[in-house]
Amino acid sequence: MNKKNVWMGAAAAACVIGSGSLVMTVMAAPRPGVEADVGNGAPTRVLLDNDTLRVTLVSFPKGFKREGGLRRRMEQLIVYVDDGEFKVIPQPGAERAPRSTGRGPESPITLEGEVSRGLHPKGTIAWHPKDSLTPTLVTSRAYRALYIEMKKSPEEMRK
Repeated sequence: MNKKNVWMGAAAAACVIGSGSLVMTVMAAPRPGVEADVGNGAPTRVLLDNDTLRVTLVSFPKGFKREGGLRRRMEQLIVYVDDGEFKVIPQPGAERAPRSTGRGPESPITLEGEVSRGLHPKGTIAWHPKDSLTPTLVTSRAYRALYIEMKKSPEEMRK
């Protein structure tokens, strides 16, 4: 066996051992729970529930604290029926995300097509992918929002 083969074998073994320990680390990390209720305790009313969609009206009272840290059970489109004003509370121990100045995939978009910062005027929409984490938020004033949950992926809907 030449030196090149020995080094290649050692590198392959290191990759296998390294990836095995990485998999063990990832698997050992606790996964956040899945949200059972989109309002997480706020008053809700299901308006539509079929094989494809669930539409829920959530009425957030002033001063309501919705605890975060849960994974979204489905893809969600949120439509603000009233002006949404709330404060996002950072998760303990979480690193602060850099403030984006542009439009990201989950940016709330107003009827004018602008990214909403702070107050979400009525008509603003926001999209969140399945398994993304919900933030903890405290409402500054009462507002209502429609949570439109997609039960099927786009691929499943095309079938």
